[in-house]
Amino acid sequence: MKKEIIFIMTILFFFQCESGMRAASISHDTLKVVDYVSLLTGDSIKYWDNECSWRSGFVFQKKDQRFWQYDKNRCFFIVCPQDCYPRYFLIDGDTLVVSYIPSKERPECLYLVEKILKLTEDTLIVQVIDKWDEYLPATYIKSKDQSSPLKNPPNLYNRRVPEPDVTEDKLWYMIDSICNMYRLMNACPDTMDATIRVRVNKSGKVEMGRYEKTPPDSITYPEFYSAFLLHVKNLPFKPGRDIETKETFEMEILLPCRFLTKKKWFKRLHQELRRRRKEQ
Repeated sequence: MKKEIIFIMTILFFFQCESGMRAASISHDTLKVVDYVSLLTGDSIKYWDNECSWRSGFVFQKKDQRFWQYDKNRCFFIVCPQDCYPRYFLIDGDTLVVSYIPSKERPECLYLVEKILKLTEDTLIVQVIDKWDEYLPATYIKSKDQSSPLKNPPNLYNRRVPEPDVTEDKLWYMIDSICNMYRLMNACPDTMDATIRVRVNKSGKVEMGRYEKTPPDSITYPEFYSAFLLHVKNLPFKPGRDIETKETFEMEILLPCRFLTKKKWFKRLHQELRRRRKEQ
């Protein structure tokens, strides 16, 4: 009889311990979510600047758990019509979920899913979760300005992207001169097929230029590709601008560079350019 009583008490003790552990685990998870929300929102609304100045910042608001993005001019970050719709954030374990509805149950409504790698009072490090691609972690710092509201962005229909501020003739002569120089050294490819990403500041000066993808024959003709990139960096540009307000912006653009570099082709091009000038 004593053995049976001891056995029953042991079972009861085991279930009590298990239930206590479950309750503690649930309580801990709930507390973690509350802590995340509190740190993200500052218990009201909190602005987070991206460590990379040209990328968008985050805004988290505790009320209704609303989410926004903003650019370096502290304007709402809007690049497509969907960005105008309300977005909400929620915490799922150590994952930040942003959706067009206050729920994660409908995958088609998800906007962003990121793993929280670090979250403190003034630092947020997240990494996009995407089964199709890999992303580097992004670091956000608590903005020094926690009071200025976001502004509406300029009208995108009035915005013009940067463009080279040289004539077509001068641009082609520049290309021709580079090709002629390296053709004499047998260091020029027969075709140029590359895309260059450039960042143009408000004054029209190129602050960054690099090949979007490494040209496949760049190992064979490294001097040519380096010289070509340097010439692009030294080009004057018309900056990105609003044609209505005349305000200028720092913007990044992609320049496709696809043409034949053979001498006969350039000779025909020069003849065609001369013909056009005579007709004008």
